[in-house]
Amino acid sequence: MPTCTLPFEILLDFVNDTVDSCTLRLTRGNEDNFSNNATILLQPQDSISLVLNAGSTYQYTLKQKNRKGHVSVRVWKDVRITATDVFVRKKYAPSPELPILPSQGITIVCQTG
Repeated sequence: MPTCTLPFEILLDFVNDTVDSCTLRLTRGNEDNFSNNATILLQPQDSISLVLNAGSTYQYTLKQKNRKGHVSVRVWKDVRITATDVFVRKKYAPSPELPILPSQGITIVCQTG
């Protein structure tokens, strides 16, 4: 049976579920200065939906006060990431009860500074 090989898009929702504002920036690897003009300010309880090509790798830096987290995303379905996932849990899980699997395509590295 033939399969569809056409690219398709997914939604990546970033949610600031904390009491402090944070910034989200597209990066390349650990190069924080890759995209100086593409910085998004997320106030408390704000969210943004980004349209991505499924299966492509995207990297972001999320900053809040003296904390910084690098998020690498390569997914094939819609996904939601919160600031708590990055700064508190330091990992992504579709729900708190479920374990994270590397095959889910999201890697978070949090740096506290």
